[in-house]
Amino acid sequence: MHESSTVRRAAEAALDAVAAAIGVPLELDTNDQCGLEFAGDVEVIIALAPADGTLGIHARVVSSGQAPSAQTLRRALAMNDGRLPLGVALSMEPRSGHLKVLARVPILDVEPAAVVALLADLVVLVPDIRAELGLDVDTAQPGEPSAATLVTPFAGALRI
Repeated sequence: MHESSTVRRAAEAALDAVAAAIGVPLELDTNDQCGLEFAGDVEVIIALAPADGTLGIHARVVSSGQAPSAQTLRRALAMNDGRLPLGVALSMEPRSGHLKVLARVPILDVEPAAVVALLADLVVLVPDIRAELGLDVDTAQPGEPSAATLVTPFAGALRI
């Protein structure tokens, strides 16, 4: 169990680092979440789980209204076996049924800059996954590989 105020301060420091990188103020809402929208139809949710001291970052891979085929879902699950960066996974959202890419980090054990780098990597990864799975081909543009200091994928605006 983590002290809630310490976890919250660490999450706020990470959000401040993200806000500085994208030039848009960020704060958690009453559900301990905030949403960001980026070019290429990439919507990212950052969510704090104070009980376990983690910060979750996830983005929808399949656009609303699309139902991936069984073959697409098998290929997506196979990506979890070494195709995706360490600590990143593809998952099916239980309530909505959306295919999403997600990462959870122990917020007390990572520097805010690492959260910025992870977010940048996910923003680039989503269009790559869509292209590889043959999803949303009209709007998904494969991204360039990102480095920890690369913040150019942040061409979006806050969406609450």
